[in-house]
Amino acid sequence: MKVAPVLLLVLPLLAASARACDAAPRSDPRATRYTFAWPRGEGMPRPRGATTRGAPVTLDPEPGEAWKRLRAPELAPFERDRRAILAMAGPYRVSFDFLEVVRFDPALKPDAPYQSWGTEYVFVSEDRGDFIALQHVLVMRMQDRDGRISEPLVTRHWRQEWRYEPETLLVYEGANTFVRRPVPPDQRRGAWSQTVFQVDDSPRYAARGRWEHGDSFST
Repeated sequence: MKVAPVLLLVLPLLAASARACDAAPRSDPRATRYTFAWPRGEGMPRPRGATTRGAPVTLDPEPGEAWKRLRAPELAPFERDRRAILAMAGPYRVSFDFLEVVRFDPALKPDAPYQSWGTEYVFVSEDRGDFIALQHVLVMRMQDRDGRISEPLVTRHWRQEWRYEPETLLVYEGANTFVRRPVPPDQRRGAWSQTVFQVDDSPRYAARGRWEHGDSFST
């Protein structure tokens, strides 16, 4: 079972063919990983993980076909951008982190940071050339105490939509309100917008920018 680490805006150089996991296997010597948390010297509790154990996974270190297509010579800038977005499709090992950062009552004890793992599949749900939609789906398999692997648990996750030279962009105005604002022509040329939608299809955030393609990454 192979997965590739996920980088949603900086493209991974790794291939992506996978099964799912919920937590790094305890027997894996590489299972100790960075947890986004306050320094432990400040009296914070140790990070905690999930109560379930995921099926072991193996990362695939080989360059995938999508990366090779992205690195093809003499591509037009628009087509290279498109291939960078399409190359996000595939299965990835992802982490979930929770950290309590604000305490309104100093007498309350902060909750322990939480970290878990899963496998997220990214599918190209629509491709109209200058518009690409990517649907994320979480797939998890649990390992019981006898070592048996459960059937997959499948959850529809968030979605990202990419538009080339967008005329408008969703902007958050507060109080759960988004509005569409026009994008000036000089900021539109050669740019893409990325709009991310939550599980219930409501907007989460949106941004606009231009792709940069290096020898070993696209961002």
